Amino acid sequence: MVRKSKNYYKEDKEGRVIYIFPGQGCQYKGMGSDIIEEFSIAREIYDQASDVLGYDMIELSINDPENKLDKTEFTQPALLTHEIACMESMLSLVSDSEDVRPHLAMGHSLGEYSALVATDTLSFEQALRLVKKRAEIMSRYSRGSMVATNLDFVTAKRLAASTYLSVAAHNSENQTVLAGDTGAIDLFLNIIDLSNRKIRAVQLNTEGPFHSHLMAPAAEEFYKELLNTDFGIRFMDDLPQPSIIANHTAEIHPFFQEEARTLTEAAIKNSHDKYEDYFHGRIEESIRSTLYFQIFNPVLWLDSIKRAIEEEPIFFIEFGGGIGKDDGPENKRPNLMSMNKKIIMSENKDIEYLASINKESIVSTSEKLNNLDFGD
Repeated sequence: MVRKSKNYYKEDKEGRVIYIFPGQGCQYKGMGSDIIEEFSIAREIYDQASDVLGYDMIELSINDPENKLDKTEFTQPALLTHEIACMESMLSLVSDSEDVRPHLAMGHSLGEYSALVATDTLSFEQALRLVKKRAEIMSRYSRGSMVATNLDFVTAKRLAASTYLSVAAHNSENQTVLAGDTGAIDLFLNIIDLSNRKIRAVQLNTEGPFHSHLMAPAAEEFYKELLNTDFGIRFMDDLPQPSIIANHTAEIHPFFQEEARTLTEAAIKNSHDKYEDYFHGRIEESIRSTLYFQIFNPVLWLDSIKRAIEEEPIFFIEFGGGIGKDDGPENKRPNLMSMNKKIIMSENKDIEYLASINKESIVSTSEKLNNLDFGD
C-alpha cells in the first residue's frame, strides 16, 4: 500500500513557500560545524547519517582527514545531510513550522533528493541510502568532465551535437554546462579558441561528465535501486498532489490530477480498489522515472525557476552548502541565490529570497518567518 505523506501543497496562493537545495560544488571543509554545535536537531541528523552510511559524517564534513569530501561518493551524502540539517534547524526555531512547510521544493541535481525529503516523498534514511548508491555508481562511470559556457541553450545544443558532448545543465540565459569525455571536451575548447566569437568556456573541477550520455549506464544500474524504494505521495481529498519541480522536465511533479479524478470515479462506480492500486503504482513509477532520467539528461534549472515563479510564492528559501574563498561556515554565501535572484528580476517579479546555510542565516530567516502573519 502506498504511503500517504502530509500535504502542504496549497491550491490557493496564500502563503506559498518554495524550498531550494543546491547540488555538488558547494561543499567545503568545516561544513556543518556551527549548526552541529548550536542545534540539537542538526547533531541528531548527522548522527543518523553516520549510522546509516557506516562512517563518521561529522568527521568527514568538519575535518575531512583523508581528503574525501570532494569525491563524489562522499560529497553527495555530505551535502544531503547538511541541507536537511539546515532545514530542520530552521524549522525548529519557527513557532508554527506547519505554516512554512514547502508548498513545493526543488533541488539542483543532487539537491532534488533533499527536495524529496523536504516534501516527505522520501524519508531522510531512504534518501541517504539512495544517494550513497547513486554517488558510488556515478563515480564508477566518471570518465570525462564538464565545461561551463556563456552560450544560450539552443547554441549550446548545436555545438554539443557536433562535438560528441551533451548539454548537462541550463542554469541561466547565459550559463549552459556541457559534458563529455576528455577528448570531446578538448575538441570543444579548441573550437572555441579558434573561433572569433566571444564565447567563454571554463572547465569545471568535477569527477565526471554528469548529466550526459556517458551516464546512461549508471542510470540503468541505479534504476535497480529505485525499484526497491517506496515513495510517499501527497494527497488532498483522495487526489494526489505534486511535491517537487523536477530537473528533467522543469514541471511540477508528480502531476496526475486529471487521471486521478477519472480513476477515482471509476473506482467508486465499480466498488473496486484495483483502480486505486493501479494509479498509486503509476505515481510511484513516475517518480522513479524522473530520477532515472535525471542522471543522464540536463538539469533544466532556468525553466525550473521560471516554473516556480509561476506558483507565486511569498518566499524562496535556499538550504545548505555554501560558497566563498574564506574558511568557516560564517563566511559562506548561498550557492544559487545570486543566479536565482537575477532570474526572478528578469521575470519582473518581487519575491523575497531567503537562505538557511549556516547558524547566522538560519537564525535570521527563522526570525523573519516568526514575524509573519500567514492569515490562519
